[in-house]
Amino acid sequence: MIQLSDEQLNNLGKEALIVIVSSLQDQLLALQSQLDHANAQLSDNNRQIELLTEQIRIMNQRFFGRKSEASVSEVDGQISLFDSFNEVEYLNQNSSKEPEITEVIIPSYHRKKSVGKRDAVIKSTDVYLSLIYDRLHELIYDSKVIHADESPVKVMRIDHTKIKNGKKTYMWVYRNRPLRGTHPIVLFDWQPSRHSDHPREFLKTFSGTVVTDGYQVYHKLAKERRDLKVAGCWVHARRPFAEFIKSVGQDASKGSIAQEAYSLITEIMHIDNTFDDLSATERKKQRQLVLSEKVDAYFAWAKQKYSQVTHNSTIGKALAYSINQEDYLRVFLSDGNVPMDNNYAEQAIRPFTIGRKNFIMIESSNGAKASATLYSLVETAKANMINTFEYFNLLLTEIPQHMDDKDFKFIDDLLPWSPRVQKECPSRYKKS
Repeated sequence: MIQLSDEQLNNLGKEALIVIVSSLQDQLLALQSQLDHANAQLSDNNRQIELLTEQIRIMNQRFFGRKSEASVSEVDGQISLFDSFNEVEYLNQNSSKEPEITEVIIPSYHRKKSVGKRDAVIKSTDVYLSLIYDRLHELIYDSKVIHADESPVKVMRIDHTKIKNGKKTYMWVYRNRPLRGTHPIVLFDWQPSRHSDHPREFLKTFSGTVVTDGYQVYHKLAKERRDLKVAGCWVHARRPFAEFIKSVGQDASKGSIAQEAYSLITEIMHIDNTFDDLSATERKKQRQLVLSEKVDAYFAWAKQKYSQVTHNSTIGKALAYSINQEDYLRVFLSDGNVPMDNNYAEQAIRPFTIGRKNFIMIESSNGAKASATLYSLVETAKANMINTFEYFNLLLTEIPQHMDDKDFKFIDDLLPWSPRVQKECPSRYKKS
C-alpha cells in the first residue's frame, strides 16, 4: 500500500483526489456491509442461545420438575450448560452415602393368573356383551358429531403368536356428542396398528363431522368422502403455548409469542362458551358475527410470527400446528353442533390410560378385543348415569335367556337409557 506525504497530497490534482475519495467510500461501504453481516450473525447466535436455553429449561422441567430449578439462583451458584443435564447430581454434591444393594431389594410378588377365569370373561364378552356393543355401534351413527382419539397399548400375543416384550397396538375411542333425540355412547375399538383402515372401517356408514386432535389419518378419510368432515381441536392448538408458559414461568413469559397466542386462543374459546345455551342455528350465527374476525386475526398473526421465529423451535412448531390445521380449526364456525375442542374423546379415553398404568400390557389380542367391549359398556353406562355393576349383572342374566330368539329386538330393552335399565340399575350418584 502506497502512503503519500502531506506535501504529495497537497500537490495532487482534483481528479486524483476524487479517485482517492471514491476509493475510500467504496472501502467504507464494504466495511459497513461486513459489519451489518457480523451484527446479523451475532443476533442469530443470540437467538439460537435463547432457544437452546429455553429447550434446556423445558427439558429440566420435564425430567426434574420446577423445584430443582428454583433452588439455583441466577447469579450465585448458577449451573453450567453441561451441569444442567445432570441437575439433580449437581444440586446434591454432599448427598449421603448410597445404600447397599441389599437395602433396596424389594421381594417380588407374582399373582398367579387364573386362565379359566380369564377365558370365561373373554367368552362371555364375545358371546353375550358384544350384542350390546354392536347395537351401540349402529346407534352412534345417528349422531351428527363424533369425537375420536387413540392411545397405545402393548399386547403380548397377536393371534396366538407370542411377541417378545409385546407389540405396540392401539385402543381407539369414539364418543358421540348427544343432541336432541340421542343418548351418550362411548365405544372403544382395539386394533393392532394406527393405520387409516381402522377408522375407515369403524366410520364407514357415518355421515357427519369427526372432531379429532389433528392426526393425519382422519384428514385422509375426509378427502376420500364428501359426507365426512373433520374438525380440529383448539385445545390442542393452545396446549404447546401453555406448556411453554408453564415451563418458563408466568413472569418470564410476559410479552412473549407464547403468551400472546395463549391469550388470543383463550379469548376465542371463552366467548364461544357463552353460546353454550343457544340452539345450533343461533350458535352458528353468533360465531360468524362475533368470532369469525377474531379467528381470521389469529391466523394472520400466527403466520406473521411464524416468519420471525426459528421453525424448529418450540414456538415455531406450536405456530406451525395452528397454521397446518387452519382448515380443520375453522370448521366450528360453519356448524353450530361442532365444538371447539376434542375434550369429549380425551375424557372418554382417560379411564383406559389410567388403567393401563396398572396392567401395563394386555395378554392377548382376544383379551384386547374383550377389553374394548367391556370399557365401552362401562363408560357408556357411566355416561348414562346407571350403576355399572347392576347393569352387567342384568346383561349377563338376561341375554343368555334370549340366545335362541330369532331376532334381537330384546337388545333395545337392555340399552343403558331404556326405562327398564334406568329403573333397575339406578346410579348412587344420579341427581334426583
